[in-house]
Amino acid sequence: MKLYDKVKNILTLHPETRDSDKKLTWKIWEIQGVADFEGINYLSFLKATSGDSITRAARMIKQKHPELRGTLKVLAVKQKKQEEKGTFVFREQINFL
Repeated sequence: MKLYDKVKNILTLHPETRDSDKKLTWKIWEIQGVADFEGINYLSFLKATSGDSITRAARMIKQKHPELRGTLKVLAVKQKKQEEKGTFVFREQINFL
């Protein structure tokens, strides 16, 4: 099955993945068998489909199938980030473990 079809299937069957690229990516990795409840190791991570490819496919699918977009609350946050034209990356705080 192609990545496009896998992502569309997950977005359809697991609505919680529509609001979170992280949840969507994790679900794909679980299906591929490279991640599980315990986590993911370095070698499995290298074998896994790129998170960028997964989210790129999701954006394409959501553009063609509006019913698979996230909730209005999440869409509003994304719209705000879009209006800031990417400058949020200069202000966003990252917590390291």
